[in-house]
Amino acid sequence: MCKKEKVAELAFVCAVSLISLSLLVNLALVVLGVVPYNTADLGSSETAVPYTGRFLPAYQNLFEKGRVAVTNVANRQFPGYVGLLEAERGAAGLLDKGLYELALGGKYELLPARAADNETIYIHRDEDYLVRILTYKNADKLVRSSMELVNSAAARNPGTSFGFYIVPSPSDNGVLSKYEPLLGDMPDYTVVALGLLSPDIAGGQLEYDDMDGFREYFFNSDHHWNYTGAYRGYRDILELMRQKNPDIGRPLAAGERRVLDPDFRGSLSRRTATDSVRDELYDFSIELPPHSAGFMESDMSVREYDTAFPNRQAFLSGETWRYKYMNTYAVLFRNDYPMVTYDFGGSTGRSLLLLGDSATNCMESLLASHYDRTYSVDLRFYKSFRLDAFIEERGVTDVVFLYTSPALYTIGSGFRAMLEG
Repeated sequence: MCKKEKVAELAFVCAVSLISLSLLVNLALVVLGVVPYNTADLGSSETAVPYTGRFLPAYQNLFEKGRVAVTNVANRQFPGYVGLLEAERGAAGLLDKGLYELALGGKYELLPARAADNETIYIHRDEDYLVRILTYKNADKLVRSSMELVNSAAARNPGTSFGFYIVPSPSDNGVLSKYEPLLGDMPDYTVVALGLLSPDIAGGQLEYDDMDGFREYFFNSDHHWNYTGAYRGYRDILELMRQKNPDIGRPLAAGERRVLDPDFRGSLSRRTATDSVRDELYDFSIELPPHSAGFMESDMSVREYDTAFPNRQAFLSGETWRYKYMNTYAVLFRNDYPMVTYDFGGSTGRSLLLLGDSATNCMESLLASHYDRTYSVDLRFYKSFRLDAFIEERGVTDVVFLYTSPALYTIGSGFRAMLEG
């Protein structure tokens, strides 16, 4: 190698080293707060090209991520980020886990905690309540697949009455789009799903038109409906099933509002450590007829109890200890099991199969009181379940699908083996 080439190579190495050193020094100064983060050439998040999907991404590229993260840390908007070093990691793309921002008039703030990659949780700054948003790719296709599977199940069992009831989140029934122009005209997927149902299936949903209605029927700190919403759903479902079977009894009357846990911190508060958002967990003191209940801990194990579940009794009697973020929804309204059975020993000649998620836990006993025997099945845990065989073997007369709206996107893919035969 000639002398000129050696000089050129040395100059190049020195230049690269100086640039790298400069960047490292600048980064260190930013982290220490000595100099501000240089955003002159990065533009503004307000002027960034809008995302054309269902939600506006918080970050447009790696550099924009770093700029926005630095800004949010400086403004203490993301309590989970502990310093500028975390923001710089955001610039490296390490915080790119599907976060979304939702302006909603500047009232809603993103919280940095999720149970899944497609979940985001927001807090309303002025009114202290939390709302969860789940996003799905190809949502239209997923909803159509789910409804086709439900329709097929009903068509194969023409002697059984089918009902389908949705408990919608505000991101799935179009309510949130009324508060945020950037969201555009979001489809009301509950209406889409119900429109795809076979005429032979009685369909309905928990209806509300705005966020005030949402807060009436749902907890501030938890993703489940509260007892007001659950009781409304119970009455709605009875009316749906009475369309074909008028002999099904009228709803049980609601009693006094009874507070079971005055300091309930629900699932959304627990996952975001948002201690300020709490609820009263309550029911309506409804007296059920005498009955027995039992639950399946696995596909092969059934434990029977009389009248009520022991965890609830122990909590209400003060026999069990209580801790700050205790999931008292599960303690008082039961945990999730593959199957729970209720035997009211009646003479209606009808038996109910209730297919649902944890939304059923707090009100399934109300529905069960109108049937001789009820099977509440959670397909997330009952993997060996097969619908047609179950209906035939147990003499099921009525089937009700009762799901929160995220199931609209997952029934077709997650439960196909259980519902196809």
